[in-house]
Amino acid sequence: MANLRTRGLLIAAAALAGAATTACGADGSSAPVGDPSDAYRAIAEMRAGSSLDALEPRRLVDALPNREIVVRTDAGDVAKGRFSDVVAAGRIVSVTPHEGIAYPDADPTAPGDEEAGVEVLAFDDPKAAARVALVALDVDWSAGEEVGRTLEFRLAVPAGIDPDRFLAGIRGIQDAVVLLDRDEAGRNKGAYRPILNAAGLGSVGVNGALSFDGVGAKELEFTAGMDTIEALRTAATRPPTTVQY
Repeated sequence: MANLRTRGLLIAAAALAGAATTACGADGSSAPVGDPSDAYRAIAEMRAGSSLDALEPRRLVDALPNREIVVRTDAGDVAKGRFSDVVAAGRIVSVTPHEGIAYPDADPTAPGDEEAGVEVLAFDDPKAAARVALVALDVDWSAGEEVGRTLEFRLAVPAGIDPDRFLAGIRGIQDAVVLLDRDEAGRNKGAYRPILNAAGLGSVGVNGALSFDGVGAKELEFTAGMDTIEALRTAATRPPTTVQY
């Protein structure tokens, strides 16, 4: 969404040790499949180390696309928008390296500079300051913007970690739920990416239990009252409502 969306900063997370196992992915490929906790730990550490002062949903229900958020400033200004454009649940069928990005003439944290000075590289190019993977989800259900049976979204790899291990951990999630924001401008216009600096990618466990481990220490507060996939689907398909922040 345009007026509440904020760019995630590329902040280095602590390096992860160990290696992923090689197994068949959901698409039948032999791409390495690892432990999802490795990927979620990297996302949570990236968020914990970020100095970004951004408006974020306090609760999962507020992050749904049928929630319009109204923000009033001390000066009396009013901003309206949504934290996500789509929520979808399904099975991750592929996670593929997409591109590396360098900023030879720009500060990637400054508005506009990422378009003016970006250099697109191979995913594994050592000059890359950032890396992006493409994740494909076989959709069981979705709410918000209409999407197809296969939903693709961009996923930034946290800086300072083994990117291959991170991707293996994402493959290991398998049954997933994701809240997505669609880029409205720039070279990636129309592309989706998870909200909350990738922490909007969650997992669905036994008996439909929801986990958003990338949120970090505030996960229980974030999912309070909505900790199953059925509860989430029910809330996501209710009529639109407005929430004051």
